[in-house]
Amino acid sequence: MVITTDYRIFFDDDNPELIALDALETTYTNADYYLLALRSPSGTMFEGYALRALLDATEQAWLTPHALRVDSVTNFQHTIAQEDDLIVADLVEFADLSPAEREARLAVAIAEPSLVHRLISPDGKTAAVMVTIHFPPGPKHEFVPEVVEFSQALEDELGAKYPDLVVARTGLVLFDHAMLVTMEEDMALLMPVMLGLIVLLTAVLLRSVPATMVTVLLLSLAAMSSAGLGSAIGIVFTSPSSMAPLMVLTLALANSVHIFVAALQHMEDGLDKDQAIRQGLKEKFEPVAVTSLTTIIGFTSLNTSGSPPMADMGNMAGFGIFAAWLLSLTLLPALWFILPFAEGRRRGVARRLLCQLAEVVIGRSRVFLVGIGGVAIMLIALVPTNDLGESFLEYFPDDLPLRADTDFTTEHLTGPYTLEFSLSGGGEGSISEPAYLATLDAFRAWSLEQSEVAHVYIFSDVQKRLNRAMHGDDPDWYRIPDTRPLAAQFLLLFEMSLPYGLDLNSQIDADKSATKVVMTLHDIHSRDIRGIKVKAEAWLREHAPEAMWTQGASSSIMFAYLSQRMIRNMLLGTLLAFGLIALVLMVALRNLKLGVLSLVPNLFPAAVTLGIWAMLVGEIGMIASVITSITMGLIVDDTVHFLSTYRRARRELALSAEDSIRHTFEHVGTALSSTTIILAAGFAVLASSSFSPNQQLGTLSAITILVAVVLDFFLLPPLLMLLDGGDTRKAPD
Repeated sequence: MVITTDYRIFFDDDNPELIALDALETTYTNADYYLLALRSPSGTMFEGYALRALLDATEQAWLTPHALRVDSVTNFQHTIAQEDDLIVADLVEFADLSPAEREARLAVAIAEPSLVHRLISPDGKTAAVMVTIHFPPGPKHEFVPEVVEFSQALEDELGAKYPDLVVARTGLVLFDHAMLVTMEEDMALLMPVMLGLIVLLTAVLLRSVPATMVTVLLLSLAAMSSAGLGSAIGIVFTSPSSMAPLMVLTLALANSVHIFVAALQHMEDGLDKDQAIRQGLKEKFEPVAVTSLTTIIGFTSLNTSGSPPMADMGNMAGFGIFAAWLLSLTLLPALWFILPFAEGRRRGVARRLLCQLAEVVIGRSRVFLVGIGGVAIMLIALVPTNDLGESFLEYFPDDLPLRADTDFTTEHLTGPYTLEFSLSGGGEGSISEPAYLATLDAFRAWSLEQSEVAHVYIFSDVQKRLNRAMHGDDPDWYRIPDTRPLAAQFLLLFEMSLPYGLDLNSQIDADKSATKVVMTLHDIHSRDIRGIKVKAEAWLREHAPEAMWTQGASSSIMFAYLSQRMIRNMLLGTLLAFGLIALVLMVALRNLKLGVLSLVPNLFPAAVTLGIWAMLVGEIGMIASVITSITMGLIVDDTVHFLSTYRRARRELALSAEDSIRHTFEHVGTALSSTTIILAAGFAVLASSSFSPNQQLGTLSAITILVAVVLDFFLLPPLLMLLDGGDTRKAPD
């Protein structure tokens, strides 16, 4: 089993945001990094004690495995002029400075645009060390843990050595690893809890120890088959795909429960053990096959999502459902004949209660038709009010140390997201053109006016700083150099003076034809990340020459567009899946009227759930975009078993519509209510995950399952009586 922490796995190779980021990282430094923030509660970070800690952190950070560069306010390459020479040196080289010297250097730091709100706060109380990581060739997940372990050890060491300071960590590399840890914790904790809950509920609802044992065995084999297939065909396990065995563990339950309930009810009605299982298999073979097929169709529609982990989850879960179907028709009957099942069972209380419920539904069919139907339509009308998007930080719980550290850093220093642009000057050396630099400066000024932007790291600030230094540090010369040769000469002098590891390769390309602009964004919604990208690109098209027209890129942008693109892709995939399922149901039921009627209880549950979600939360993200496909099989399962039993009563027993409904409630109501309780409880366990997408998956699935059974019990029977109740004879084929 191969597990990865690389966020790129979520995107297809032809994803436009991934292509843009790859192009950016090919030209400039890799974007993987972590940031170590230090805050002095009582004074500034330039006081002796705090300054020593900052220097210490900067020096130690260079020892990070695979570190490419380390940026800090202390090693910021400060430029001053001495006659005709340009002196470039660390802003702070040692902590033993006089109070006046410390104040002078602090004043330089908080006045420097490339530092403030990036590596130091305006009040000087918080400073940061940023470590850029360049991983060697090979699977990224093999190298991330050592970076995370080193950064954790460094944070612990600094915290112990300088207890009066607050130390916090954040960064893309750390969140990659946090996602892996969360995934492993969910697999280790939730699967046993889910299995235990399924065992308990199955035993209570089936009232049979052997049936419970066989059901649990089949579920376990199906779940292991799902995981085994993933490993065998080389699927890389991610947070979504790791959920496939958990979903199979829950979803595969329905087949076994329906067969067992049918067989046990026949024993209650007087058949012996062998006759009961034969009759149960005869009645349930077709519905179980149809529901398994429709569930597989629903899961395989995830291949249209545009996100490989979602497709992997769908394919693995689909195979697990196939394995469960095969086992329920082979291993289950074999074990039935081997294990002891008590004959002469009494009718269960649930069966009697469901018969009474049937009378209530039939007697008040119009009330339920208008009431349940009206409420469902009103809830569906709320679906468009859901906001599309999410906050990446909210994937993780508030009590996660990394999340708390990130919130701390965002509050006191800088934002957690970035938006990057590679702006071309149109030719070799063109970044020294005054017009190009002036456009950069105007872009920076516009960007800082936007409420979403915390900081802009841009090359024009370097040139203005050099121009000032070469004019005796006169503040009036803090502006763009007047000519291209002058700007090029300043840049050459500066580059020749930079130490190893602190060059400008992260900001300018090799032939000096383009520079990278990095916007740091506040902790904002993915909708706002998309919005600032669109506004920035529009500004460039309106105010910059055509050579500078470009697309913004970053990992933040990639995830900001992921849920939106998945919703659009899954709309087509879901419609295709529903079309195939409708065709399967019409063929299986061999009744056009019932086939068309089945669309109502199949289409409504997911839509009603999203309407409920609009009332409770109001925001749908990556997981919500695929919830219809994931729960499609669960929804269809109830409908198929209800309608197939109803059809058999009309066709084979020649019962009226009302009596057919009574027969259906009595013979499949127990199985439907049992599977609903067990499945909803299973997904409720998943809703307890500490990872927000898994929480949403569990919660939405549980709500959808409950809504589906409510519609099947209270809306479908009145619809059958309305559309199929005029003829008291058997329903025509």
